[in-house]
Amino acid sequence: MLRKILTVTFMLGFCFSEIIHPDSTEDYEEYLNHGVRKVLGFKESSQEERKIDVLAKVFKKNFGLLKMESLKLDIVFLIDASSSVGESNFQSELKFVKKVLSDVTVDANNTRIAVVTFSSPNNVIKNIDEIGTTAEENNKCKLLNQDLKEVSYQGGQTFTLGAFEVAKDIFISSTRSDSQKVLFLVTDGYSNGGDPTPLAKELKIQNITIFTIGIQNGNYKELFEISSPPGQFHSYLLDSFSDFESLARKALHADLTSGEYIPTSNYKLCDHLCKTGHCCDINAICTCGTSTGHYTCLCQQGFYGSGLRNSCFPCESGTYSEGPNECLPCPDPNHMTIYPAFSIDDCKCKEGYISKEGGCEEITCPDFAMPENSYLIDSINCSNKVNGVCEIRCEVGYDLIGESKLVCQNNGMWSYTGLRCKAQKCNKLEPPKDGIMDCIDTNTGKDYLFDKENMQVPIDVTCSFRCKNGKILIGSEKRTCIPPGKWDGIKSLCKRTYVLLVIIKKAVLLIL
Repeated sequence: MLRKILTVTFMLGFCFSEIIHPDSTEDYEEYLNHGVRKVLGFKESSQEERKIDVLAKVFKKNFGLLKMESLKLDIVFLIDASSSVGESNFQSELKFVKKVLSDVTVDANNTRIAVVTFSSPNNVIKNIDEIGTTAEENNKCKLLNQDLKEVSYQGGQTFTLGAFEVAKDIFISSTRSDSQKVLFLVTDGYSNGGDPTPLAKELKIQNITIFTIGIQNGNYKELFEISSPPGQFHSYLLDSFSDFESLARKALHADLTSGEYIPTSNYKLCDHLCKTGHCCDINAICTCGTSTGHYTCLCQQGFYGSGLRNSCFPCESGTYSEGPNECLPCPDPNHMTIYPAFSIDDCKCKEGYISKEGGCEEITCPDFAMPENSYLIDSINCSNKVNGVCEIRCEVGYDLIGESKLVCQNNGMWSYTGLRCKAQKCNKLEPPKDGIMDCIDTNTGKDYLFDKENMQVPIDVTCSFRCKNGKILIGSEKRTCIPPGKWDGIKSLCKRTYVLLVIIKKAVLLIL
């Protein structure tokens, strides 16, 4: 189910009647309806405009107080459709209804609306009733785009009493005991066919707040008595029907909010959003803005974008979605997510990090002790972070036991421990037959003696060879054990000497 993405918030003051002392209203007392006739001595447009501004401020404060107490409102509009109003002014009355609802969330769970038009006794019509007959599809979009458009002008008398009787039945049928009950009477001010005041008083006793909107030269006394007390703050007399819309617009336009979006069962309601129809993306749904009253395509949970075709995109890694058309960042920049991520719990620390106190802490491997006789290759880039690599080499004359490359692993441990550098050695040399071998450790300057157990010779041991019994040395006189554990020179041998007699033309050469 789609969840709300924007919360309707009303920031309104206290009731106007509570914060303005009567003594401080002298400068605009003439604009308020006290139930007595006033002779107004102004005609200038600037003064008329100021009147609208003052009444709008009064209306904003008092209607706003109801919304502060509860977002659940049951509102009944009684709309005068008599001949004295006329069709053109009737449309102004309907515009007033729309403007009053401009910042109100209309759906089954918040504000519910009923609209009753009245003229002659046989033309009191309950056009809209979302209070007595509730349905999930009742919302502001349907109200503004369909239901109100079907409300028609009738003409005839002004049977206000009959309208109040219908309103009473609607309020009785309300299934909500926790909603604020509000009634708006929008009329030219002259009723016939019975006095509605006693029935209005009965409704007020039942905590139903009544606002009256009328024309300056209408029945101001009746409108004052019908209104909730104090009457001067609930009854508004305007100079013309066109001022009805201006009153509501000036009072409520600043409070417009996006509100909540609810899914509709008919995607075709969004077909007007593009030229070709089927406007919503495959990952979007047609919704109604219960505050705006507009149908819109809304990307489903896990996607963001305009909602129109080919314009919904998956939330990126590192974000999660708790509702439609939103991608919220995870708490830590080192969090990652895998679609679908519909909760903050789906934010997981990426490789190389471990979860800690709702965030991510970088994993590091401990410092390691360098093996004796070793050194680091490229020590600047040797890193103890996850996947960091440190490469070790042994000094000349030593062999590395273990892996030369150490990798910092996800568990915070190095890939290999126990590295050591083992001194390289040469296999033991045997003295040549009929020869003598003397060895010395050039590092210490001491003689190096072989024994039965010492079959290998360390680096830098040098052995010298000489022959006995008149034999000559064939090969290297000296051989040194050098890295990587091999003797330099060539094998040493002791060979006998031979005499070669060569006779050349009676000359005798003795060649040794």
